[in-house]
Amino acid sequence: MRPYLAIIKDSFREALASRVLWILLLLITVMFLGFAPLGWHRELTSRIGWDDLSRFEELARRLVNHHDKPETFEGRIASMLSPGLNSELKSIVNSSREDRRKERRVERDLSVELNKLLNRRDFYNDEAWSGITLNDEAQELLAQDLNQLTKDQLRRFNRLALKAALPRHIKQRPNRSISFTYFNWDVGVPLPLTDEQFQEIVEATLVTYMDFFLGVIGVFCAILVTASIIPNMFDAGSINLLLSKPISRSLLYLSKFVGGCSFVLINSTYLVVGTWLLLGFRLDFWYPRVLLCIPVFLFLFILYYSVSGLAGLIWRNTIVCISVTVVFWLICFVVGNSKVLIDTFVHSPNRVVRVMMVDDQLFAVLERDQTQLWNSEIASWQDVFSSSPFFGASFLQMNVGPVYDPANQRLLQVQRGWPKFRLFTAVQEDAWSAIEVGDAPSEIISLINEPDGRVLAVSPGSIARFRDEILPAAERPRIFGFELPAPDQTAASDAVILKPAPSMSAAMQVAVSPTTGKLYLWNDGRLSVYQPQGDDYDRTEEVVLSEESQRAVLAVAGQHLLIARADGVVNLLDAETLELEAEYRPEAKNSPRYAIVSPDGGYFGVVFHTRRFWGYDTEAAAPLDVRWQGQGDISAAAFVSDDELLLVDRGNQVTQYRLPDGDVVASWSPSGSLMQRLSWYLIDPIYTIFPKPGALQSTTNYLLTGKESTSIAQEIESLDSMYVKKDPWAPVWSSLVFAAVMLTISCVYIARQEF
Repeated sequence: MRPYLAIIKDSFREALASRVLWILLLLITVMFLGFAPLGWHRELTSRIGWDDLSRFEELARRLVNHHDKPETFEGRIASMLSPGLNSELKSIVNSSREDRRKERRVERDLSVELNKLLNRRDFYNDEAWSGITLNDEAQELLAQDLNQLTKDQLRRFNRLALKAALPRHIKQRPNRSISFTYFNWDVGVPLPLTDEQFQEIVEATLVTYMDFFLGVIGVFCAILVTASIIPNMFDAGSINLLLSKPISRSLLYLSKFVGGCSFVLINSTYLVVGTWLLLGFRLDFWYPRVLLCIPVFLFLFILYYSVSGLAGLIWRNTIVCISVTVVFWLICFVVGNSKVLIDTFVHSPNRVVRVMMVDDQLFAVLERDQTQLWNSEIASWQDVFSSSPFFGASFLQMNVGPVYDPANQRLLQVQRGWPKFRLFTAVQEDAWSAIEVGDAPSEIISLINEPDGRVLAVSPGSIARFRDEILPAAERPRIFGFELPAPDQTAASDAVILKPAPSMSAAMQVAVSPTTGKLYLWNDGRLSVYQPQGDDYDRTEEVVLSEESQRAVLAVAGQHLLIARADGVVNLLDAETLELEAEYRPEAKNSPRYAIVSPDGGYFGVVFHTRRFWGYDTEAAAPLDVRWQGQGDISAAAFVSDDELLLVDRGNQVTQYRLPDGDVVASWSPSGSLMQRLSWYLIDPIYTIFPKPGALQSTTNYLLTGKESTSIAQEIESLDSMYVKKDPWAPVWSSLVFAAVMLTISCVYIARQEF
């Protein structure tokens, strides 16, 4: 054993003697010194960014119309604005021709001046704000006397007062913002982020940072430095000296191989440990999982080095070793990106994310927002609810729904976009084809059913109920093909605005109990309960269930309320007392996509972004013990009765189960398109057995975050947004098998050669 340890020690010394190693260590040290002064601190959210303003044209009209009424809060705000800005606002209101560039510029100017006004102690006036209800935080600050508040507290109060006065025009933001510092100097503008959002940003940045500096730069430099180790072993005198002793050739090669890995071990250990200490001391984020990146990237290097080492045995040339390794990288890149392209443009857009049964007709909603109906005659899905070739393209229109309105026997869907949110409906008599019927309330997040089947439209500004009688757009009064403007916002919409909450964030969620009719609203960790009163709702209770502002999905029926939070925790509460009954974490830290409940409240279900389904039996007070088909690829679920459940797996295959035993009642299985079959039977098998060095980033992401899925959205508001799911251990096992095969071939080759 001693000779092999000596060889490893010599290789380690050779790595230490490398100039490239010391240059890299120096560059890493300089980078650490550059990051060392970076820090952050929390402060009260008081800034109004230009993107915090919504419905700008309506806001401008309110300010202009009340300019001569200083007794109103609109008039008081307008009187404090500069004459130039008031003139610009008036020109926008009176202009008959839309100029989006000018409107955006004026919108930015208004946000700048509003930020300046927040510093004024005379901004708030009791008379002007009479009739406006301030929230608890604003009332506490007001009780302290505005003249005694600090500058930050004053700005915070003025922003809260402005938000209370203009709830439809000032977006809800977290109570505290993050400010970054460099040498204790503030850098940039404060970012209104929750603890959850800030942690997600740090984790995402850390994954990218590790992948670039270790997975790309580090491995590339390591291949350049170590490519000569195996070929140099065959130099005249070197091989004879090594083989003059009674040692195994295979172990000789493996010793040289292990010695070559020392280069990556030194660099990765220094970079990872240094990064871990910086995160802890400067950002107060102590991530012990960061240290697991060392073996991951050492393993990544071993994969490439096994190819380089075999090339060195065969051709005994450093340039050839590097060239063969680059070719291997290119092949892995092509195979890996072929799989990514297939998933991105074939599997993901056509994956069913919602399913529902309407009068024995099976509907499915795809990731790309297209609605489909099952055609039993040809055993395939058929597109419905389409009015144009582009309707349903998520990257263009971002639809909400559809949902079925049994009271009026119609499907309703909202097309989100600029400048208006448009409402579409479809009925069976018209083969479920979409008909535009006018406007919908802006910024709609979701559509939900009340117990009687009527549809509620949920948005941050309000909750509205769609009218029973909706006039088709073609029958509305028009001039030259354009609809005549309605006298007010309510008349312009086919929905009646309700008033359950004056101010809500875009991450809010609402659920209505089909058994009691109560409305439950989750907003920034607060749960509000509303009792139906005729055609309206009155708030009866509000509790704080999470100190941190966190996204969640809700489901309620019978005596139970389920809240599945973004951190993976699933809470079951008593729907009347709101007391916690049980808590589970079925998918570790992975986020849920949505929750469902049977009509009688006997069963709950949660679909996670890991494409796993978790069911709960309220009568047994325990999770359902059923082996679901396709677990790990389940993308949608829905209850069709008190004890019958629909699950969708493998993209668009639907299975109907009877609970609690999970017996299969029926199934719908289309053959799939040509590209899907090509992927299933050719590309996927090749990708499965092929090494995946590029996919090891998903392993790093999992080790750092504990999550198997990540959102593709830049700004995450709703948990229902599209996430990318990756298997963090698949690239490890496939790469491990490949490296073992390459090392075995190398050992056999060197054992059979004559030197």
